[in-house]
Amino acid sequence: MIFITLHRLSHCRDMSSMVNRPSSPTLCHTTALLLAGGQSSRMGCNKVHLPIRDQPLWQYMLSLLNETRVRDVIISGPEGLPDIIPDKGPISGLHACLKQIQDNGSKQGLLVLPVDMPLLTSKLLIQLDEAGRIQQIPLHYENYQLPLYLPVTEALRNYTEAVVHEADKRHYSLRRLIAHLHGSTLPVPDDQEWRFRNANTPEDWQRCLADT
Repeated sequence: MIFITLHRLSHCRDMSSMVNRPSSPTLCHTTALLLAGGQSSRMGCNKVHLPIRDQPLWQYMLSLLNETRVRDVIISGPEGLPDIIPDKGPISGLHACLKQIQDNGSKQGLLVLPVDMPLLTSKLLIQLDEAGRIQQIPLHYENYQLPLYLPVTEALRNYTEAVVHEADKRHYSLRRLIAHLHGSTLPVPDDQEWRFRNANTPEDWQRCLADT
């Protein structure tokens, strides 16, 4: 399992490191889920190890999350927290992650983002988290299902538990989850569309590198 808190990320040497919680986090009721379990078939290699600014991509994304001072980070995927029920897309990672988050009765949140979106900023993530905590509904930016803020509720746990046992692949989409839980959207800030670019292919990756 990967369970990483972010105060001392610079000391993490691999994806299974554990460090202490920050003393005064900004997103103090939020856990981040970094989705790193995709097949990377179009990239031709495992995305999490792509080099960016002299570090692997997964570590670069943790540095981004460190800027938000999020409470804890879980990285899903074969080299991190493994799926309990695999091959269900992001729902598999979400399902396994929720098993690690205890229900303490407070308004807990989950900030879900993919490992292959390196142009995101901490400001975008903080704005999403703050709006999601106020509204207490699933929330994402218009036209992009990720990054996604999810209140950790019994309804979310029940939905993911049911969906991972479905045979129909249509049930695995984040779009369905958001609709089922009555989610909403935030407008993308002016001139920020490019920051939601995914690196799915080597060509995508080169464009991302040019803009970092």
